[in-house]
Amino acid sequence: MATSYWANKRPPEKIRQSIQNSLCYGVYDEGEMIAFARLVTDGATMYYLCDVFVLDEYRGQGISKKLIDTIVNAQITTS
Repeated sequence: MATSYWANKRPPEKIRQSIQNSLCYGVYDEGEMIAFARLVTDGATMYYLCDVFVLDEYRGQGISKKLIDTIVNAQITTS
């Protein structure tokens, strides 16, 4: 995340706090996170998709499209 435009200037504690207070999705390759997306939601009627990234070496393979498709079609609950 240190190379992302949205986290490169945020303190690590702010990043941890934002992740703890959100619904997060990750894509892994052999245990290594290669993609990430975060949702801010009221848990009832809406969500805001933010902080999406795919590691450079995995881009161009449709990973972000599959990640977003998975999120959009998920039954999102916070309970």
